[in-house]
Amino acid sequence: MKPTTTLILALVVLGLGAFVYFYEIKGGEERGKAEEEGKKIFALEADSVRAISLQEAGVAFEKRGSAWHLVAPVEYLADEGAVNALLNRIASAKREREISSSAAEYRNYGLLPASETIVLEYQNKKDTLYLGDKSATNAMVYVRRNSDPHVILTEAAVLTNAQKTLHDWRDKSLMKFETNEATRLSLTTPSGRFDLYKEGETWRLAAPLQAEADASKVSSILSKMSYSRVTDFVAESLDDAKYYGLDNPSYIFTIALGASALDTSGAQKTMHFGRRTGVGYYAHDPSRSQVFLVDSTVVNELKVDALALRNKRVAQFESFRVDYLALQYPETLIVCEKDTASQWRMTSPDSAKAKSWKVSNLTGVLADMQAVAFIDEDKTELTLYGLDKPRAAILVKEKGAELAHVLIGKAKGDRVYVKSADSPMVVLVKKEEADRLIVAVSELKE
Repeated sequence: MKPTTTLILALVVLGLGAFVYFYEIKGGEERGKAEEEGKKIFALEADSVRAISLQEAGVAFEKRGSAWHLVAPVEYLADEGAVNALLNRIASAKREREISSSAAEYRNYGLLPASETIVLEYQNKKDTLYLGDKSATNAMVYVRRNSDPHVILTEAAVLTNAQKTLHDWRDKSLMKFETNEATRLSLTTPSGRFDLYKEGETWRLAAPLQAEADASKVSSILSKMSYSRVTDFVAESLDDAKYYGLDNPSYIFTIALGASALDTSGAQKTMHFGRRTGVGYYAHDPSRSQVFLVDSTVVNELKVDALALRNKRVAQFESFRVDYLALQYPETLIVCEKDTASQWRMTSPDSAKAKSWKVSNLTGVLADMQAVAFIDEDKTELTLYGLDKPRAAILVKEKGAELAHVLIGKAKGDRVYVKSADSPMVVLVKKEEADRLIVAVSELKE
């Protein structure tokens, strides 16, 4: 075959391939998309809708900025998920079948009067969708658009999403805030008032005492308040505060949001909790008129005292960092060190391979040890607690730097006095936890 003939054939093949790709494949995709779009009842961009009215239900919404608001029958922030679900159903509704274009037959399909009339408002126009009866199988619903005389069958989900209760349409967030933006927290409970502030990444108690706070407990409280939902809207206004126990709230939660605890320009949010009823509590936000009902777990999270809020860890370190452990007992000094392979070896009183799992367990017990009570900080006489001659002194290091030095004193019932060497504070811990740090050399040798 001549080279020119081969070249011509190659060009023909390439041309056919291009035709198949651009017309059959690519063009087929575009035609398929156009066909699907043509089946839709509305060529609707949900983001372009500025107002919605459900006329039979007497419910209306307005979009203010990026948020949907209920404007009838009450003024309140709308549930974004519920409103967007309705708009998305309308936007995706397809003409599954056209039934009739005779206005005389509209009544036969529940369209005169309609089960629901949805009016969508844009910047310069309005659209109306009439919803009628469901089909015999309940899978479809008869609808009609104001600009089209035809009765159309489409998916029943359009009607389902339109027929919600007022409760469904309301935003049910108890409080709206990002937990990482909270810098100050005030909590009033039957146990007293507690004030906390954030210093860098650390939460600290400011009143009734000054101490580092329990980060996990503060995080749990903030998360509970941020993510909890209103279970019911009891009243649209607080007309009888005494009835709800809100004239003298049993719990008051207040947070300040800002760049730091010193930043007073940020928002402040407050929630009051009144008396209990059934499985919930009455609640009220002073910036809103409504009275809410919230699940009892919300208030249960706020039932704290100073002990619950303060950091109870005896030693502040992470056990995985430790590469040196010294256990000083009255008669024995046990020292274990990690080698270059991250295996533990005993260097005192003997040189031997140590049970790595056992040594790691000891450092873990020490790192996790928590106080169950705090002794008066002014009492510094260590002899009172057996800490002048401790049962054990445990030292842990990382690369030569001290991580923690903890003294274990005498027992008091099922508790033991313990003190960190770098703190004047004496605490009580569970005896069973302290006893786990008293080990024999034979228990650590491999």
